[in-house]
Amino acid sequence: VLKASEDYDVIMTTGGTAISKGDVVLDVVNDLGEILFHGVAMRPGKPAGAGIINDKMIFTFSGQPVAAMSQFDVFARKYLFEMQGRSFDFHIVNRESQLKVPSQLGRTDFIRAVADDEYAKHVLNRGSGIIRSMVEANSYIIINENDEGYQKGDIVDVVMFDSLLW
Repeated sequence: VLKASEDYDVIMTTGGTAISKGDVVLDVVNDLGEILFHGVAMRPGKPAGAGIINDKMIFTFSGQPVAAMSQFDVFARKYLFEMQGRSFDFHIVNRESQLKVPSQLGRTDFIRAVADDEYAKHVLNRGSGIIRSMVEANSYIIINENDEGYQKGDIVDVVMFDSLLW
């Protein structure tokens, strides 16, 4: 990590970000620099973190691939665009939910979904380690931290994956 902070503009790690015996990434960041944050109220991706080492940003993502994808989209994507002098914000569209989408108060959920011009339906197999859910999805349904989910027929906020490219 120290060598990477000397050679690269941004560092991203996956795995080792939770709080357990084998998770040492945060200890390394703390020893070499400063932790800006660790642990966020989002699902998937609660153990996300970020810090500074040698004036370089380091993002610490979950070892679960789906969580790491969401963490990248939420935290790193905007940072990388702005490093290049480009602006970036999620392009949110509204769609009618074809299924009930549960959530818990106090966290923001990024639910992998399949959406078209009118409807959105969450991918049914959606655990943070289920890579198939990333392959089947073309969007996120975003559930705000103040909502307990949505019912079938509700209008939901959706970010299409192809809008993340610009």
